[in-house]
Amino acid sequence: MALSVAGRYAIITGGGSGINLAFAKKLLSRGCSVLVGDISLRPEAQDLLKQYPHDPLTPPSANRPVALFKKTDVTSWPQLSALTRAAETAFPQIDIVVPGAGIFEPRWSSFWNPPKSPTNPNSPSRDDADGDPGHYAVLDVNLTHPIRLSQLAIAHWTSRRIPGSLLIVGSMAGYVHGIGSPLYFASKHGVHGFVRSLGRLRDTVGIRTAAIAPGAVNVYSSPIKTRASANRISFL
Repeated sequence: MALSVAGRYAIITGGGSGINLAFAKKLLSRGCSVLVGDISLRPEAQDLLKQYPHDPLTPPSANRPVALFKKTDVTSWPQLSALTRAAETAFPQIDIVVPGAGIFEPRWSSFWNPPKSPTNPNSPSRDDADGDPGHYAVLDVNLTHPIRLSQLAIAHWTSRRIPGSLLIVGSMAGYVHGIGSPLYFASKHGVHGFVRSLGRLRDTVGIRTAAIAPGAVNVYSSPIKTRASANRISFL
């Protein structure tokens, strides 16, 4: 059954650009208010907030959806909690959560550019070789963040005994593998396994879980205009 999003309320991480910005635009156009959590907003995202302004004195509705922004580093658990609290303050409830922020194994967090060490002093990596515990940013953003935000969302829905929809942005990389970017492939395989593991939530507590798995994405003149080939893992 199709889910109407009119009059609903959503959190989207990574909505400041790209696929997640396009998704935020689609939800708003269909009457769903959106809180974007991201490090920053591209001009297109700033324009979207102006198009759907938030007036604290006028509650959002299906006829007047609003777009809000909260600066969020998704690798920070306190900031993810603050993002959830901001949505609970701005909206009557949260209906849809999209942990969408992700990165494609940049040189500064790549398996093949290991953290700096005495034998590797010139690595571009910003991952901390002396971290205790250690972290790879690719895994923090692509895997740990959607797991943690999902926990926060599920807590919101189950504590209020309301249904919810969780949509995680996976990747075709979750079905394949390659030596060039092993951390990225590992993160997306993990995301897909995580989503499959939550499939029974629909029948037990009314929480719909799904992932989309985009392939190559072409961005034209605007990050809002995207074209992607995608498969969809769903437990709706």
